[in-house]
Amino acid sequence: MTKSHYLVVRYQACETWLHPAAVDGHDTRCRGHEWADDVVDTTLITVPIAAVVADVLPPELVRRPALSEDRLLNPGPGEFLRPEVCGGIVVASPVPGIRSRRWARVATAAAKRNGHAGVRAAMDPGPLRRPRA
Repeated sequence: MTKSHYLVVRYQACETWLHPAAVDGHDTRCRGHEWADDVVDTTLITVPIAAVVADVLPPELVRRPALSEDRLLNPGPGEFLRPEVCGGIVVASPVPGIRSRRWARVATAAAKRNGHAGVRAAMDPGPLRRPRA
């Protein structure tokens, strides 16, 4: 039976754990923060609610989903995209401090119940918003 030791180095600037041999190459590529900080917080809203939400949200918060043509025309096993996904929209939260997925859940429920007025209400949390501690 052999004993195995794992040797890793924590790179301070971006909180990445690397093998010591990878540190030299990482020095030139490191952005100085975690990669997850570069990911834009968006979520997908499917058809038919997508049209209602897109009518109300500012255009800079709405975009079409980025789907590769190859995946649409020749999907592999388990890669089939439903039509409601292809016709949906990708949105960012209009409410500062609220993640897009949470906001989208509230907005879609409000849109199903009250249409455009429901989405407008979801854009302004008003007195119902609890302050973060």
